[in-house]
Amino acid sequence: MADRNLPRITNIWSRIAGEAEGKCETQVVIEANAPFAYKLANSSRPGTLCIDTQARAVMPEGTIPVYDGLLKTVALQQIDARTARLTLEWEYSGPYRVATCNTLPARLIVCLDRAPLEAILAGKRIMLDPGHGGTDRGHRGPVNLWEKDVVLITAAKLKELLTGASGEVLFTRTGDGEIDGPARIRMAKEHGADVFVSLHTGFAPQTWVGGNRVLYNPGEPRSALLAELVRDALREQVSLKGKALRPDPLYLGHLGNIPGITVEIVTISNWVEEGLLRMPRFHEKTALGIFNGILRWLVKMNDPG
Repeated sequence: MADRNLPRITNIWSRIAGEAEGKCETQVVIEANAPFAYKLANSSRPGTLCIDTQARAVMPEGTIPVYDGLLKTVALQQIDARTARLTLEWEYSGPYRVATCNTLPARLIVCLDRAPLEAILAGKRIMLDPGHGGTDRGHRGPVNLWEKDVVLITAAKLKELLTGASGEVLFTRTGDGEIDGPARIRMAKEHGADVFVSLHTGFAPQTWVGGNRVLYNPGEPRSALLAELVRDALREQVSLKGKALRPDPLYLGHLGNIPGITVEIVTISNWVEEGLLRMPRFHEKTALGIFNGILRWLVKMNDPG
């Protein structure tokens, strides 16, 4: 029988913190109704950190997906009447620290240094290309949103993630300027972009058609893998149907040997998906999916195996 006097774990959440101070970290916060003891436990699985707490889980047990670039998941399991185990699984191992806060709620805070991401992105120049602009408004949703406006929001979120991990970010446009396709491609070449990411929305005559899509530069062999990894990472973040990958010789093909993709973040003609574009959290999660895909691609490109 569980000890009723044991502290009770009531909530687990995570965030990326410290961007303003220049010391970015992922923080996993475990909340309880009272302070609790803990110890680091041995783990047979690489890339995991196990913490055994002298507490009882009253929140649902199971695995919480995070996928914030560094941390994959957090799992909670009551392994015996007096021990609740936390298992953190990360994509790229690095330094961490554990702190406690004996307020109400009591908190155990696991801080994972995001320096491994900086090592991946350092020296990389990513050009973000929010589509359309000016009098070219792109597609319009069934209510009133325009493509040219919503892609700027996602681009800004993606920039925060990339610069927070020491990536260099350039834009083809940051305001409502009108720039034609050849000028955008020329900017990528002149600035020596390592990766080119164009942001658009899809459109269909039928309002029930939905989903996101990733297109790629067919003239650059690495671009198809980049598109695949970004598509898969988007699936971890947003519950949208992913359309088939597609080469884009008419626009991205002009990039030459620059790896490039276009992400159609939603089908804006879909009533529900236009509604998603009104939610800041949707733009954050979409940007996070693109960010994760870029990271995984860079790791594969740097892996001699």
